[in-house]
This record gives sequence, C-alpha cells and structure tokens, in this order.
Amino acid sequence: EVYADELGWQEYELSLEAIDGEASQANNVAPISWEVVKDKFRVLLSDGVSQWEYRYLQQLFRRDPHVECDELLFFPRLRGTGALATNPRYPRTVDDWAVYDVVILGDISPRQMPKVSQESLVEYVRERDGHLILIAGRDHMPQAYQGQPLMELLPVEPYPGAMYDSYTVSLTDEGRLHSALAIEDGAKISEAAWQTVYDQKPLGGVSIYSKPKATTRRLIDAVPYGAAAAVDLQQDDSDNPVFLCWHQVGAGKVVYLSTPQTWKLRFLRGDRRHHRFWGQMLRWITATNLGSGF
Repeated sequence: EVYADELGWQEYELSLEAIDGEASQANNVAPISWEVVKDKFRVLLSDGVSQWEYRYLQQLFRRDPHVECDELLFFPRLRGTGALATNPRYPRTVDDWAVYDVVILGDISPRQMPKVSQESLVEYVRERDGHLILIAGRDHMPQAYQGQPLMELLPVEPYPGAMYDSYTVSLTDEGRLHSALAIEDGAKISEAAWQTVYDQKPLGGVSIYSKPKATTRRLIDAVPYGAAAAVDLQQDDSDNPVFLCWHQVGAGKVVYLSTPQTWKLRFLRGDRRHHRFWGQMLRWITATNLGSGF
C-alpha cells in the first residue's frame, strides 16, 4: 500500500527484483502514475422548490459516505441543514463559499440569492478554484439573472433556433470519453445506456439557455425527439441545444445542465447509474488536472 500526502498527479516507479535466468531486465522497471482526489467532498445543494432532481440528489448525498452535504431549500418553507441549519441563507463572502468543494444550484430566484452572494460566488469560482454546477429550471435559472453577477459564470447563451417539447440525447465525441459519463463499464455500453434511457424517457424540454459559448465544452446534446422534429434538424449536429456542458472560469469550473432531469437515469436501474454519474462528476470537477476526465 502506498499513501499520498498531496492531491494531484503522483508519479512512482514500480520495480521488480531480477530472477535467475532472465534474458533481459529492461522491463523490470516501469513508471506509474495516478491522480489523488479527495476522499470526502463538502457540497452545498440548493433549490427553490423540492423537485425530483433535488430530492434524488438529496437522498443520494445523504447515503454517500464520501459526501458531506449542506442543503438549502426555500419552498414550501425555508430550511437549511448542516452548517446552514441555524442560519439558512447563502454565503456572503468568498471565504464562506470556499468551505465547499462543489456548489450545486437549481431553480433559484435572484430574490433568494442577493447580489453580494452572487459576487462572492463569482470570486469563489474565478479566484479560489471553486466548482459550480448550475441546473436550469423553468421559473428562474438562469433567465432571471440577466444583468446580474451570476450570468458571468454561465457557459451558455440563448438558443436561436426552434425549441421542442421533448428531446432525447446524443453524446458528443468528447462526452463519449468523459469519465463522469461512464455510467456503465465501457464507452460504447455507456453511450448506449444514455441513449436508451432518454429514448424511453425523453427530456421534457430544455432551457432556452442552451447554446454553448465559444469557450464551452459540450458533452451531451439535446436532440429533438420524434420523427416530426427530426425533419427540421440541420445536418450539423453542433446546431443542437446542449443538455450537459462545462467551461473553465478563471481557476474553477462551471458545469451546466439545461434541464433538471438526470434523475431519469434511475429508469429500470434504481439509483446505480444516477449515483455513479454524480459521484464521478464530483470527482472529475474537483480534479486538479483538467486532462484527468478524458
């Protein structure tokens, strides 16, 4: 057993003792390396309303021994857990945000997140290697934040084309190789699993904020569901809205989901795929080396 004292890539040399009669000892030594990530993650999970995505993430994180999760929910009543139990509100300073390895925000209203919290959140991501996952919602996120600090972090802009009521998904070339998306063993099996889930349980629409910016890395596209919608598609798949994407903002990363429907990964499989996806997403987003996810 080898123990690492620091996060990040660790380089070692594996050597075997020579035995009598070896024709060559050139292959007795080999370099090996791996990335050390945190064993426990501090997460802030927040939403305006307790919708399905929030409920399943809440249950998942409460059961996961590798996650310490503070929750903040506004409706039907204001409620915080963990460090937010006695003072249920968003952090006001970058130091308060920096307590968390990852912040996950759902359909939050700007009335619930004041500008001072937004400004310090932007600084947390840009300057303090903070990691943010934004999950678009029907009522507020992100469209209600026009002209507010949070919009600086968004990896998408309004989609200029027609929007549809339902979508299936398509993994991009980058998404097929991304570690967070490996919900089964093997890239082809994982891609087929994503496709099967959302062919049978389509996304019920996506946010109009679903066109990736130039700096954005798209992982999963949203493809209009059904033959009638497919007729209107252009030949270039990059013209589709995005379901899952991310970009680098200063020292940190911002991941964006254009609709709160990863819980559908539970279809016919319980929480195995859903749990695997979110666990791998936390590990990838907090990894110190950007190349580690590919």
